[in-house]
This record gives sequence, structure tokens and C-alpha cells, in this order.
Amino acid sequence: MLPFFMHPYRLLPCNSPFVCVIIRVKRLVYGETSVTRAKEPSQPRVTFYTKAGCHLCDEARDMLDDIAAQSDFELTEVDIRSNPKLFEEYRYRIPVIIINDDTILEGRIDFSNLAKAFQLP
Repeated sequence: MLPFFMHPYRLLPCNSPFVCVIIRVKRLVYGETSVTRAKEPSQPRVTFYTKAGCHLCDEARDMLDDIAAQSDFELTEVDIRSNPKLFEEYRYRIPVIIINDDTILEGRIDFSNLAKAFQLP
């Protein structure tokens, strides 16, 4: 006679003790109480450090507008003159584009490098 295993979430018979062990380990390690599908990846969060009168910043903004036509992302534009600490940190580096908390590009920005950062062809 085959052993009878109970599924820990649905109280249904498991057809394999191996499946039940995996589910129990997942529950113990991750604290999961149900099996769910993986979430869709969220939109990239883009922070664009800039200041008025910066021609490189204007060019980078135009490139971001072109990227926005091909890809969705959440853009936060920050004028570095609004905060003395930001001004000291970025004054010689702007424009600076940060995607998901990683500094991706700064200074003179090339469109092909920006497209690669957004994983566009």
C-alpha cells in the first residue's frame, strides 16, 4: 500500500512525498502561506539629476523623451540647485541618470548607451 500524504495548504492528497517536502520547505524558509505567481517586473525608477542652463541636461532630457516613447518608466527629475548637498555631489557630473538606484550614465550621454540601459534594441 502506498503512503498517503496530505498537501499542507489545501489538505488534498499529494501524489508524491517529494512535492510535499518542497512545499513545506518553501513555507518554512519563505514564510509563504500560499503558492502565487511571480509578479510582473515593475517599471524602472529613473532619477534624472539636472539644472537649468545645462545644455547636456537638455540633450539628455530629449533622449529620455525618446526612450519614453518606447519604454515605460517612472521619472523623477531633480534640480541639483534645490539642495546644497546634491549640488556639491553632482555639480561637475550632470546630467546624471540613475535607474533603480544604480548610477547608469553621467556627463555627455550617448543615446545608444541609454537605450542599452533600458534594454532596448
